Amino acid sequence: MNKAPLSTIADVIRGVSFSKDEGYTLPSEGRLPVIRAGSIQESLLLYVGQIWVPETKVKENQKIRRDDIVMCTSSGSSSLVGKCAKAEVDFDGSFGAFCAGIRPKKDKVSASYLYHFLSSPAFRNWTSSSSGANIKNIRISELGGFEIPLPPLEEQKRIATILDKADAIRRKRQQATQLADEFLRAVFLDMFGDP
Repeated sequence: MNKAPLSTIADVIRGVSFSKDEGYTLPSEGRLPVIRAGSIQESLLLYVGQIWVPETKVKENQKIRRDDIVMCTSSGSSSLVGKCAKAEVDFDGSFGAFCAGIRPKKDKVSASYLYHFLSSPAFRNWTSSSSGANIKNIRISELGGFEIPLPPLEEQKRIATILDKADAIRRKRQQATQLADEFLRAVFLDMFGDP
């Protein structure tokens, strides 16, 4: 199977840098929202933990677009470095300097395939060896040079479809388990009261 450096199949975009006094916690005129690493969960939480920065700080290519993959590239916790989520919609905002955006080139790689690979144990093992004693970092140049296994585009789409279905089943199972736990707690409280 062919491999290709990430930078040849996707644009790797640096996050927005700003000083502490430039960031507001509330929206205001002339500012755009910037999400941080905490917004990278199973999905990309675009409206959680935003900082509002002057719109002049955000370049047009730094705005989040559908199918962009946002990755935490710097953190005190090595378990967060490399964590990523895929944007499901265009967003008139960006991501902070401790993150990177990965914008797949649609003629070279399937966004879903790339997202699943970047979420895989193989990639996460690579990120666990990231540099830094206290703060773990993945340099943009290192990330861009990482080689991605690259089957033909149609095969990528087939693989991604299977993985998307498996992920949807996993999420439904998680929701069912959570609902069952809540139901059991409610029945217990109804029968025995709050101890």
